[in-house]
Amino acid sequence: MNTTLMLTLLTGAIILSLLLAWRMRSLQASLRTMVPRQWVEESEQNAQTTIEELKGRIGDLEQQLQETRRQWDSRERALIGEQQLRLTSSQSQASQVQTQIAGQCGTLDRSIVELRNVGKTYERWHASMDFLLGHNRAMHNKNDEFASIVRQLVIVALNASIEAARAGAMGRGFAVVADEMRSLSVRAEKLAQDFRSSLYENDLITTTTFQDMQASGKMIVGAVTGLELQNRKILNLLSEQDVAA
Repeated sequence: MNTTLMLTLLTGAIILSLLLAWRMRSLQASLRTMVPRQWVEESEQNAQTTIEELKGRIGDLEQQLQETRRQWDSRERALIGEQQLRLTSSQSQASQVQTQIAGQCGTLDRSIVELRNVGKTYERWHASMDFLLGHNRAMHNKNDEFASIVRQLVIVALNASIEAARAGAMGRGFAVVADEMRSLSVRAEKLAQDFRSSLYENDLITTTTFQDMQASGKMIVGAVTGLELQNRKILNLLSEQDVAA
């Protein structure tokens, strides 16, 4: 705005000096025929003095204009330099941030691989739990067979006791053995029942654990998939920014 004002003043002063010079010549031509010579000379001197003053002012305005231009050029160079420094600093900071993000993405990628390995471990546990459930079913079958044998032994021991009682004195020794067999059979039957209850409790614990592990494995797989997608998006954005830069 200062430069525009100075140019306007300088232009006005030049036009004014030209008008005064032209007017002075016109007055000189008119005054030579109308007024005394002394008055004309005084008027010419006054006009010349005015012209000199205007020239001096014009020179001052030109100097001020040049100084204003120098100041403006200096400020413009300073602003450009400052903007370049800010741009360089911003680009450096952006590059550092991109490097940090890329490093974090690499760390996240390694964590994703580790989580996938955990998911594979869960899959192996699932297989082991399936095997354990099958083993429990086999134990149930064996326990049922053992309980059936025990019941048969109880019946055999009871029959032996009856036959020993029929034999009288000659069957006393056999009766003692039959009673002992019946006692052992009763204890074995109770043990089979307790073992069956333990197997059912084991089935419940194993099934619950298997379901929890299966749900946890699915959650881990879902979380890993989501993290992998986000990590891939971030890496793609960084690649696009590098290409744009």
